[in-house]
Amino acid sequence: AMSRQAHEALAGGATGAGVVDLAEVWPEMVRDSVAAVGGAQASPEESREKVSGANQKDLLMFAYLAQRAPGTEWACRVETDSYFAPANFRRFVSGRQLSSTDPL
Repeated sequence: AMSRQAHEALAGGATGAGVVDLAEVWPEMVRDSVAAVGGAQASPEESREKVSGANQKDLLMFAYLAQRAPGTEWACRVETDSYFAPANFRRFVSGRQLSSTDPL
């Protein structure tokens, strides 16, 4: 369901953009606990102690790109509770004259 919503949200202004639900590709991946993402009952101390799959999501995104989308110039990992404006990303990249072929 989240993947479908993300696809619909991007359809309006992200030419060439795609959405991948990593959990569909890797169902065994670590899922964020409610406390890890600052759920209503979680104190800041509890949030830091709970499981978050953020690092794993980054690594799985890179694995996905290497396996299924080699040659992708740019990729952004965006959570379902985040707002992402592709135009702002393009402006950021062009304003700093960044190239996907530049070494890190």
